Amino acid sequence: MLKRLNIILILLFAFSFSGTLLADESANKYFPSALGSFWVYEDQDGNELTRKAIEGEEIAGKTYPAFSYEPELEDWAEYSWFIRPPLYQVSNAGITLVVSDEVEKAVKARLKKEVGILTDAIKRDAPVDVGIDADIKVQGQNQLFLLPDTITFNEEWDVNQIEANVKMKFLGGGAPEDQPLVIDFTILETAIISGTETVETPAGKFEDCLKVEYRTETTAAMTPAPPPDEVDPPGETVTTVWYAPNVGIVQFRQETNYIFLEMIPDDEDLPVPPGPKTKTFKLKRYEIKSGNFEGVEKKSITTPKPLKDDTEKGKTKTSNAQSPNYFPGTLDSFWIYEDQDGNELTRHAIEGEEIAGKTYPAFSYEPELEDWTKYSPFIRPSLYQVSEVGLTLVVSDEVKKAVKARLKKEIDTFVQTANAEAGGPDYDWNVEIEVKIKDNLLLLPDAINVNEEWDANQIKANVKLTDIIDDVPDEDDPFYLDFTIVETGIVLGMETIETPAGIFEDCLKVEYRTETTVVFDPHEDADPPGETVTTVWFAPNVGIVKLHQKVKYIFLELIPDDADFPMPPDPKPKTFELKKYEIKSADTESSKSNSKAAVKSAEDKVETKKAKPSSDGAQRSNYFPSTLGSFWIYEDQDGNELTRHAIEGEEIAGKTYPAFSYEPELEDWAEYNPFIRPSLFNRSDAGIKLIVKDEVEKAVKARLKKEMDILVKGMKEQVPPEVGIPPDFDLNVDIEVKGKEIFFLLPETVENNEEWDVNQIAANVKLTFEGEGIPAGEQAAMNFTIIETGIVLGTEVVETASAGKFEDCLKVEYRTETTAVFTPDDADGMDPPGETVTTVWFAPNVGIVKLHQKSGHTFLDMFPDDSSYVFPLKKEKTFELKKYEIKSEEPENEVSN
Repeated sequence: MLKRLNIILILLFAFSFSGTLLADESANKYFPSALGSFWVYEDQDGNELTRKAIEGEEIAGKTYPAFSYEPELEDWAEYSWFIRPPLYQVSNAGITLVVSDEVEKAVKARLKKEVGILTDAIKRDAPVDVGIDADIKVQGQNQLFLLPDTITFNEEWDVNQIEANVKMKFLGGGAPEDQPLVIDFTILETAIISGTETVETPAGKFEDCLKVEYRTETTAAMTPAPPPDEVDPPGETVTTVWYAPNVGIVQFRQETNYIFLEMIPDDEDLPVPPGPKTKTFKLKRYEIKSGNFEGVEKKSITTPKPLKDDTEKGKTKTSNAQSPNYFPGTLDSFWIYEDQDGNELTRHAIEGEEIAGKTYPAFSYEPELEDWTKYSPFIRPSLYQVSEVGLTLVVSDEVKKAVKARLKKEIDTFVQTANAEAGGPDYDWNVEIEVKIKDNLLLLPDAINVNEEWDANQIKANVKLTDIIDDVPDEDDPFYLDFTIVETGIVLGMETIETPAGIFEDCLKVEYRTETTVVFDPHEDADPPGETVTTVWFAPNVGIVKLHQKVKYIFLELIPDDADFPMPPDPKPKTFELKKYEIKSADTESSKSNSKAAVKSAEDKVETKKAKPSSDGAQRSNYFPSTLGSFWIYEDQDGNELTRHAIEGEEIAGKTYPAFSYEPELEDWAEYNPFIRPSLFNRSDAGIKLIVKDEVEKAVKARLKKEMDILVKGMKEQVPPEVGIPPDFDLNVDIEVKGKEIFFLLPETVENNEEWDVNQIAANVKLTFEGEGIPAGEQAAMNFTIIETGIVLGTEVVETASAGKFEDCLKVEYRTETTAVFTPDDADGMDPPGETVTTVWFAPNVGIVKLHQKSGHTFLDMFPDDSSYVFPLKKEKTFELKKYEIKSEEPENEVSN
């Protein structure tokens, strides 16, 4: 039934995309999974269940933390996804369990067991032999939303939804033939955090535990439909879980009712046994390995080791937020390297490149690369990103080309050697190579610890070799090799390095090692594939100063040493040493170049003023005045004026909030901007918060509705007739938006480059397709989570065309990050949703003097560039202060231009 939806909603998505999402410790600390950790639980009957954190599992190019369990589960009707999750993922949305197969097995087993109970009850009461033939189908969502990233009390979220179809035929005893009873169940599970509690278990006492209640609500549709008073509602399940910080689940309680059997009224004579008994699990003992967090009690977890100099004992380095210092990319900086053959390679830091709404620092190279077998991602990264995870290189396309070129070259070498040995060019292979790789290579983790290994990247290469006989490939007998290359990194310590560019102290010495496995047949006599070991030295605030790489063949290493083929020697080691460099300062007025020591720290180089913390609780208020009678006139990118007046405050729940009015009034909510049109705000010790919940909800709803209208129009105008979409189809759109009450504009005390949460919005879009040839009620749903964060970049002088020059303006960047979940889950090939980047300049005692906003489409940006749809681009918005007057509490002190 969903095939039609796939055509209409995900039309022409014959492609793949892999997105990277960044982890957030606020949710992750309640569900640690450092390798080697274990938890032993005891249930209500005294039975033990042991969970161990094991090597992660890869799904569609992403590695998910994984667990194993002892004893293994024997009865799927007893399965609980909270206490037995096999895999999970941490993202900006929060923690999601990957439990689709397990949930489907569990619900199917529960319903099957209930049908068996009903059959036994009927047989005991029936005068003749009867039975029930049941066909049960279950479909669950792939992800179970365990915990949101932002922990908010008493705020409900959707956990999962399960659809179950039960088709029962009654056999024997005069039961009517071909009249099955069909029941369609929809089980919606929601959750709410009710607060924190202290929990005591056999493992000890745990304070500040999150108490989370997960509740199912089940609806059922029966065919044929019975009279309403003859059927009770289906049974529900209430699960309460207590999560201790940095430990995980410490206590679990689950009260379960039957699903199907609860629908039988109490006055029926069927002897149905009471519902399942309450389940409990309490933590008995545990050990959390280091790796996820720091500063936890010794009994719970060991803390990460500080970075130490191997040559000077006791010298320590900070382990957090160091990685960006080892890979600067300030615009116009350059590095010149010399390789083992005396060739020079120059790298320039150029304007960043935008991918899916994010700007990545970028590099160019001279000379350009001609032979991809010589590519090294460490010395030739095109783009990179700094995040909470660390430094990640965006090298997927380059690495794919490099691995493919290396394998092709090795296979060609093998063919040439085989022909030379045979005495003539009679032997050849048709070679097909497909390479898949993670988009990002984790160059350096955010928390750098000696001898702590991390996964850098993983590559899969599939090689198909077909013998060419008489110039024709023999497709009947191809030969396949499947390579998996896992690259890991480890910090070995710190060293002083001398290169032609000078002496560099405190260099990180990092070793990257590949481990390759291959699956093919026959393989009895083959040697293991070759490995590559790359050692890189990173100097603080300079970057890579030296590289040494020892490369082994991948394919050719499989040939045993005693084979008759005289294989060429291994590739010679590669080296790169820094010869000359210049690192520009962030303010572009000063820079550092070759010297005997490394460049000074970035903090010393940057002359941008830091935002000073407040001492009197009013510092941030200076950047957003609202004295009664003040006004601000802004001009947008199209020359339109917007006037804001400070008016009498509005009272909400006993508090008076400063208020504003606007001319002209807003007509199109899709054009609403909370920064330039706040209705109310509040000053407190925390900072400045806008009261814009209703407005933001209207705006997001209007934006999504406009995008859906564009989609329908585009499909009608641009979809080829052969696709078969009826020309008169329509899309009924139901949008529900829920935003936080507060929009956190400016914290009271914040340092430069310190990020804070501004707002979070959940948008649920339900699409119903209408038109001839479309099944009635054909639906799809999208759940968007939009997280907006802010960061103070520093202070700048801003000069406007009409209002004048403003010094010491706070430059603040607000960035949204949006995730989307589809039902049905047909979004594997889609791009990520569009993002918005808003830069605002706040002048002291004046307020906003300039705004620049670059927006993407939330939904429409998920269609890839190579699809057949062409959607209009969103233009950039600007607002610049044109005229203003700030009233003083004492009239003689008024300020205007």
